[in-house]
Parts: sequence; C-alpha cells; structure tokens
Amino acid sequence: MNYLVYSKLSALIERSPELFGPVEERLVGVDRACDSGFYDIVRFFGPGAIDPSRVKVTVREGRQAIVDETIARYAAYVADRLRRQGRLYDGPTVTGVLSTDFAGSSPEVLVQETAYADFAGSCFALDLPHPLFDKYGGTLRDYYTATYTSVPVVARPLANCFGVCGYVLMEEKGKRFLLQVVRAGNLATMAGSPGPSVAGSVDFKPDYVSLSDILERALGKEVEEELRLNRSEFEIIPLAFAREIFRGDNPQLFALVRTSLTRQELATRMSAIPEEEREFARFRFVPLDDRNRLGDKMLHEINFEAKMSYYLAEEYLSS
Repeated sequence: MNYLVYSKLSALIERSPELFGPVEERLVGVDRACDSGFYDIVRFFGPGAIDPSRVKVTVREGRQAIVDETIARYAAYVADRLRRQGRLYDGPTVTGVLSTDFAGSSPEVLVQETAYADFAGSCFALDLPHPLFDKYGGTLRDYYTATYTSVPVVARPLANCFGVCGYVLMEEKGKRFLLQVVRAGNLATMAGSPGPSVAGSVDFKPDYVSLSDILERALGKEVEEELRLNRSEFEIIPLAFAREIFRGDNPQLFALVRTSLTRQELATRMSAIPEEEREFARFRFVPLDDRNRLGDKMLHEINFEAKMSYYLAEEYLSS
C-alpha cells in the first residue's frame, strides 16, 4: 500500500488559502500560466535574481525535535510503517530548515540536524487518514492547517528539510533533450511517479556555507549516485528556492544539470547500475521543441516536483 497520499492542488489551497500567498506569486513558466504548488519562490536567475552564493547558511547546534506531541506520534507511526515496507532509508541525518531570510543585504537560512524519520513521517503523508486527527477532519493536513493557520511558517511544527532536484539537459546536433525518469517503487515519497531526472533530501553537514554550496554538494552527490556521472561531466545551474504546498512547507532547491554526454552514453551508465541500487524504475529522453518546451501530454503526466523543475528550466532557457 502507498501511504503517501496527495490531494489535488486546488483542494489543498481552498482548505487554507492564507497559508500559501496569492496565486500570482506561485505562477511559473515563460507564460506564467502554471500554478506550481510552490510558494515563497526565490529565483536565482532573471530580473530581481538572488545570488545563492550570497545566501549564508547558519547552523544551529543540536538536533531538531518535533515540538507538537500529536505530530511527533504520527511521524513515528508513519516512519515505522515505511521502515517495515523497506521504504525508509535509515541513513544519515538530513538538513532541517528553521528559517529563511532573503531580504536585505545579508540573506541567510538557519538549519539544524534532523532525523530523516521525523522528516519523512511528518511531511510525506499529510493526507493519510489516522484516528489521531479524527476530530479535525481525519488527516495530519486537516490538523496542521486547522491548528497552525495563523502561525508564521518558521513556527509551524513539521520537520521540514531541504530537498534538491532538477532535470538533466543534453544537446545533440542542435536538439535539446531532458532525461525523464519514473521513480522506483520502493522510495519513501512519490514512488512510481514520473519525476525529474534527480531528486533527494540533503544530508546534514555542519560546514555548509551557502545555498550554492548545498546545491553543488547535495545535488552533485545525487547525480553521481543516481546517474553514475563523474563530477567533471556535468554542470549544476541553480534555478530557485521554493516551499511546497503538497508536503507541508517543505523547502526545495531547484537546478538545471547540463552534461556533454550523449543520450547513448548516459543510457549506458544508467543501465549498468544494479537494479537493487537504482532510484528509477525506467527512463527515457524527451525532446524539447524549438521554443525549449515539453509537449502537453508529458506535462500532464509528470509529478508536481517535476513540473516545477521543468517550468523553472523553461524560464531559464528562454531568458
């Protein structure tokens, strides 16, 4: 059974519109026509861009704890179910995001070491019914939005942690292609769905210095491990920071990954990965048209993380 249930974006926003800001600020793509399902979007390119190398990362000592006892109990329950399914990776701790400040001359994010089980348990299954939340509507999202609607995002008690994701772009004979994957069925979140080329949580490191540093190290690791590219074979182009609506207030860093490898070379690398180590079930290379855009059919099929990754890339490639 898949315990990671997602409602339609319109239903989530209608439930608590005050949490996510005006729709105009969520729109992405060259035409600014797609409601992305992300808010607090900060672009690293184009007019008004913020340089991610200037956004300082400050680390708070200790380990983040879920302060709401009800949410903590539910997070432990979800993590245990995922663990027994073989879908919870009990590996390194991850990078919890306590606050962000992109205004002014000294932009900064405050982070803290966080248990992956707390992150997955409190953010990946907001729409799964549970008796803990019966009087609020049945789910953690019902409880969370009813109890913390008027609370600033920095005080909302989910174990929000940095994620990184992006599409891999390659060019052959003047034609551009994106690597499209279907996520493996044993992953903790969005298993079996068509996602961006690479995606993952950010392992905690006490020596992060900037958002660029996080992207280079965390996304670079994902590209090396998930696609078997060497670090000299790809370039990471930072695109944006944003917070999700689907998985609480989860913060994501988006990038475009350029490689000089051909489709055949990359396919050979990925096909050589042992099946038990793959984070993808299958993959293909999708052409962009002359306007650097995907076809409507593909856009309808991919998950929300992939849509956001694509539309930001579309903006960047057309700028």
